Amino acid sequence: MKRSRPEGPKIDKDRWMTTYCDLMNNLLVFFIMLYMMSVLDLNKFNVIIASFTQTFRPDEVREVSIPDDITSFFLPENTVSDSGGPSDDDTSDPDEYSLDDLDEFVRKISMLIKEHGFSDDITVEKVDEYVYFRFTEGVLFYPNQAVLKQSSYKALEFISEILYEVYPEISTIEIAGHTAYVPNDEDPNEFSSWDLSAERSLTVLKYLVRECGLPKTKMIIMGFSSTQPYTEGKTEAEKALNRRVELRISRLIDEETGND
Repeated sequence: MKRSRPEGPKIDKDRWMTTYCDLMNNLLVFFIMLYMMSVLDLNKFNVIIASFTQTFRPDEVREVSIPDDITSFFLPENTVSDSGGPSDDDTSDPDEYSLDDLDEFVRKISMLIKEHGFSDDITVEKVDEYVYFRFTEGVLFYPNQAVLKQSSYKALEFISEILYEVYPEISTIEIAGHTAYVPNDEDPNEFSSWDLSAERSLTVLKYLVRECGLPKTKMIIMGFSSTQPYTEGKTEAEKALNRRVELRISRLIDEETGND
């Protein structure tokens, strides 16, 4: 008579599926995190890590649920709208500017000047349909000289980058040198102030063309001596404002409109 074998414990052949599914879920979450790392908000990342630490234990198997709005959760605030694209409220980009609206252009450039630390060196102003960039004498030149200070290079390069961005919209770039009034200006045989103002404007033009790569075809240089003061020039501070170099920008659109 044949003996029957005693029945041993039954082996669940499908147990490996539990571990496999859990591994796939973890890998899915891991790769989603890797994908979103480039735009990850650090505070939210810390929240996620803390959540994972509490959720996944070596002795526990839990179901992983991926939120439907995971993209908006990972992205920094104000970068995703309800439709999943850029927010309509964020319409102002200081790195993008045009001469279509001069008031908006001046506002954005003023922000850039402040952000880059040039508030004490450069001013920008809209007058009629022109934009003026003004450099005081102490920023660009040594006293009574037309030689650029080395410390002025960054300021000129900063302005050249702005001009380069809107260059197709520009009609002319007028570079004008100005001096403060001195009694010698009354002498009909004295032209030193005229020479200085003209030489300084030419010096700025050469730097913008040679070092900054701006085309010279739209540039004009002028020297006004002390004939067009910015202030009355009674105090030393006012005289310093009168000793300046200005860049005046005119637009092609205004020129075309005027020729109609």
